[in-house]
Parts: sequence; C-alpha cells; structure tokens
Amino acid sequence: MTETQYRQKSVRQALNTMYEKAPEGNHSRRLDALAALINGIVGAKSCQLSNCASHCAGEAKRASRERYLERCVGNKWIDTATYYLPCILMVIAKVVALAQAQGTPLYVIIDSTKSGSCTTWLFSLVWKKRSLPLCWRVLKQKKGHAPQELPCELLEEVHALLPKDIPIIVLGDGEFDTCAFQHAIITKGWYYVLRAAKDLTITYDNESFRFDSLAPPPGESTFWLDAVALTKQQVLFGVNAVVWHLRRYKDPLYLLTNLETAPEACEAYHKRFLIETLFSDIKSRGFGFQRTRLKAPDKIHRLLLAVALAYLWILWLGKKAIDEHMYRSLLHRTDRSDWSCFRFGYELLLEFHRSGIEKMLVCFIWDS
Repeated sequence: MTETQYRQKSVRQALNTMYEKAPEGNHSRRLDALAALINGIVGAKSCQLSNCASHCAGEAKRASRERYLERCVGNKWIDTATYYLPCILMVIAKVVALAQAQGTPLYVIIDSTKSGSCTTWLFSLVWKKRSLPLCWRVLKQKKGHAPQELPCELLEEVHALLPKDIPIIVLGDGEFDTCAFQHAIITKGWYYVLRAAKDLTITYDNESFRFDSLAPPPGESTFWLDAVALTKQQVLFGVNAVVWHLRRYKDPLYLLTNLETAPEACEAYHKRFLIETLFSDIKSRGFGFQRTRLKAPDKIHRLLLAVALAYLWILWLGKKAIDEHMYRSLLHRTDRSDWSCFRFGYELLLEFHRSGIEKMLVCFIWDS
C-alpha cells in the first residue's frame, strides 16, 4: 500500500468515528469522496482540484480522479449538517469544557475572506491561539461589506451550536458594526466588541459628534464613553464606545461594545486577530484556499467543508507534537518553540511519511 493510499484510508476511517452507526450506501460513498478530497488537499497543500487529484488514491487515471473530486464538490447531498456538524459539535464540547475549567468566556469571531472569485463570510471559535471554523456562507461577490442580513443569519446558526450556560463574546471588524447585528447579539444575551468606522456619528448627552473626534487623554491608551446612541440605519441605545490607541500603533481603533469596562473590551478585541491565523493557515501558509479555480459559491462552500476538516486534523497533529515529548524531540528543540501549532502538525505528518506510514495518525477531535 502506497503512502497516499494509506493516508486516504486513515482519513476515511477517522471520518467514520463521527457517527454512532457505520455509514452505509450513498452516505458511505460520499464519505469516500470526502476522504479523497481531504487527502488531496493535505497532500498537495492546494485547493486546486487538478493538484489534489495527483495526491489522492485510486487506480483511475489522474484526469478521472480530478472529475471524481469535481463531482464531490458539486454533490448537493454533501452538506455541513451531515458531514461537518457531527465533528464540530464534539470539538465545541471540548472547547467549552476547557473554558469552564479556566473560568473564561467563549469567543467567536466573524470575518470575511476572498475565495477564488467569491467571498466567504465565516464564524470561528477561539481555541487557545487558533480559531476553528464554525459556519460560513459563500457569495458571488467581491470582498467588502456583507449584505446586512447575512451576519444575523450566520449568528443564528452559531447560536444553535453553542451552549446557553456560558458567557459568549462576539468579535468582528468594521463591516459588522450595524445596529441590526448588535441588536441580534444583545437579544441572545451575548456580549460583543466590534470595530467601527472612525466617521461613525455617535450621540452622548444629547450631543452628536464623529467617533474620531475622541482621543485618549495624554499618557493613557483608551477613552471610554458609556451608554452612547447610534443612529446608523436605525437607532440603538446603551452602547459603550471605546477609542483604543496603543502608542506602538499609528492609528487608534474605534470599538463598540456592551462589555462594562474598556480593559475588558480591549482584551477581548485583541483575540479578533486570531481569525487571521486561521485564514493564513488555510490560505497562504497551508492549503491555498484563495487560489481555488472554482467559481460556483455552493462548490466553494463544500470545498471549505473539506478544508475545515483537514485543518482540524493538522491542528490535532500539532497539539500532539507539542504535548508529547516523543514527537516534539523529533521535530524541534524542546526548550523553546518557534513554530505554530499548524506548522508542528504538518511537520509531524511529514515525519510519519519519512519514518513509516504505519505510524500515520488521523483524528478530527482532540482533548482540550
């Protein structure tokens, strides 16, 4: 059995563990196709199906394997509810257990990224120094502000996934600062910290002014106004406004929040940048998701399903490599770390190929 065949077989067996009953019939055949796609993405470090076909197993010619992967991303029956939800729910349970043990809230981040000729809006869940894909929407649209209803629709999906007995903080960039989105978060009993445009008009004590007219006092990094009113698209009262200007940055950040203090808001918003590590891992440093040649939003959506599972697998390998001395000593010096969890995972995968494929480990759910 070749390395590619063994890796794909291992991926397929790991996918089975997401279900209580062994998949049969069409369900099993779709999992076969999904395993081939995940195997090709990881092997090629590419989301172009022509490259993936060269790294997935099968006796068919490469062109036939490419058509097989095209049918996979075009299959309407391969959906996130069936093929991603069982996995991410188990991952969420691990992350929630860790947060409860540490007495910290859950952080979820919304952001957008270019994917081929489309744009993907994605919610992710913060886990340590990484964020994990939760749900997403792909539209045939250039990168920019999302349709106003889209963030609220995605928020409903996230709300259905997360537990109700733990504090949750939503983080987002300036394209998500609408009153409708803030109101939707508040009605769920959640907290939020969202970046706002500097020219946003806010009202405080019956006086209206631009956000960028505020500045922290000399020697301080934040300026705080509580219970301001916003009139962007609709009126929203009781929002707290923060201007955060660390001296090492040229420009300040303008934040809107329902948290109670500026330090809480700034500390929370700092975690928003963790979604950039997710995008970097699945794009330039990892799977080249931005270079997919797919153009149909539904196909890119299914491709991202496979990418998300591949990402969870590599992070699981990275965590194992970091935590277990046996693997850590093979890959990197043990007294310090210059690699990310994702880098550790890929290096461990390469080590399996070098030292013997029978040692290959595949898993999509890990202990926190």
